[in-house]
Amino acid sequence: MKRMGRVIKTPRSQAVLEAFHGPVDVNDDRAGNWPDAAQRLIGLATIGLAALSSPGQSPVLSPGQNFDLSHWSLTLPDPHASVISPLELAAGLTNQYFYTCADGGMVFRCPVTGGTTSGSSFPRCELREMLDPWDNRVNWSPYGTHILSAQCRVLRVPSTGRVVIGQIHCYLGGAPPLVKLEFNDGVVLAAVKLVSTVSSDTRFPMAEVELGEDIHYQIGLANGEVILAVNGVTQSLNVFATDPAWADQTYYFKAGNYCQDNFGTPEEESTVSFAQLSVEHVPPCVITNISATDGNFCLTWTSLPGCWYFVQGASSLNDLDWLTLSPVLTATNSLTSYCIARSSARQFLRVEQRVPQPPVRLSGRHHTNGFLLEWRSAVATRYSVQWTETLPPVWNTFANPVTSTNGRYAFFENGPGAGGIGAVRFYRVMETP
Repeated sequence: MKRMGRVIKTPRSQAVLEAFHGPVDVNDDRAGNWPDAAQRLIGLATIGLAALSSPGQSPVLSPGQNFDLSHWSLTLPDPHASVISPLELAAGLTNQYFYTCADGGMVFRCPVTGGTTSGSSFPRCELREMLDPWDNRVNWSPYGTHILSAQCRVLRVPSTGRVVIGQIHCYLGGAPPLVKLEFNDGVVLAAVKLVSTVSSDTRFPMAEVELGEDIHYQIGLANGEVILAVNGVTQSLNVFATDPAWADQTYYFKAGNYCQDNFGTPEEESTVSFAQLSVEHVPPCVITNISATDGNFCLTWTSLPGCWYFVQGASSLNDLDWLTLSPVLTATNSLTSYCIARSSARQFLRVEQRVPQPPVRLSGRHHTNGFLLEWRSAVATRYSVQWTETLPPVWNTFANPVTSTNGRYAFFENGPGAGGIGAVRFYRVMETP
């Protein structure tokens, strides 16, 4: 996953530092004193980094005890479409629409006859993200990286066969949904609104899934790029390019059961169970300082420990050939710096940030001639496969990296690359930039 820092020009005079909220002259004493609005947004974005699911959910506990729902409200499909606060969810609320099932999952039940909100004709039992648990007007910017990850099962559908299980929703103006992830008669579809003022959506079939089968999904927005992944199938597109108005919006996630039917008996319903739910908000990469010393030009930017950064240069802002001028820079704290020679012909600089993928779950099985490793991850990620025959490990790396065009990764070892397969061998895969 890539994110770009802001672009700056490097001549010694008129050097410009461009931050999240607009251009700032580095000679201005305000350059180190960001406006309160930007500070507040970045601070609130950091709140959402906590995982929302707990390992080993208990069937005897409420959803708010099994899951951290302290930054979510819940809309119920009761006659008044009641909204339950984060405080009430954390206190252990359960009812006929929202409860824990036998395997510890968080169940959302929605009859087609349920009450509806003012902006919809369909009922819902659905969580709404609350960055500030007391104020739903506080939402996140499309800059930075924002990812909702979930594992769920659709257990029942209404006669239309349709239920929305995740959304990226806008807050300002008419507040259209940017993304709706929908189960539709055994197919999971992503409906993306390319133009904010147009009622129609562009629909992307993502995966075929039967009732009761696991759905692993991610929906996200990173500097205008919509990110979609369902059971290893991925899709992305830049909505800033299709409608620049999306850059002026603020957003929040929704997850649960938005029933796409409103006609029938009270017994007709949709039911969805969630086993995992997490949200990640990574603030935008902001160049905070530039300086020229000892024949070098140095940049400092905000960073997230563990993320990868690259300083890139171009001779023109219209240049499509941005050259990477630095090695891989792995952040170790909240600020990262790098210097380049002032003689560089690339007078425009930017910082690219890459957020590593979450750890993968490996599966392996023996074959007649070797051993097969398999895992899933985002498309086009690069992995090195390593092995050891001793513990504590001394890791050896196979020569050829592994990548994938469909999110399904595989590596087959038949011995030659590691001097023959011994009686005991341990493996791991490591993502590489």
